[in-house]
Amino acid sequence: MCCFEIVVWVFDLISLSAIANLILSISKQSLNVPLRQLTQLGLIESTPDTTDRRIKRLTLTQQGLCLENQLSGDQRQRFARVFEIVEPEGEAAWRKVMCLLAEDKFASGLDSLAQ
Repeated sequence: MCCFEIVVWVFDLISLSAIANLILSISKQSLNVPLRQLTQLGLIESTPDTTDRRIKRLTLTQQGLCLENQLSGDQRQRFARVFEIVEPEGEAAWRKVMCLLAEDKFASGLDSLAQ
């Protein structure tokens, strides 16, 4: 799973407000313009949550997946080559560092992500 897919996947798990406020540190209103543009370009789809219609669930369209693959494909290939060199132990160490950095950055707001 690539970074943009992860971001969209995360959007699917938590509210748009939580993404805007906790992760991007911007207002929900500030996020609306770029999301509308991505929707108009046919790159993402927005659907209301099945249990709470105030929450928007975002997914990449086929066109969005293709663009993401174009933009991130080279980076994934580079990571694959590096991980071949450093072997599984090196990759596991890198992943652990990245997870710890993410936990540190967002640890204070994790409880409110589901809201």
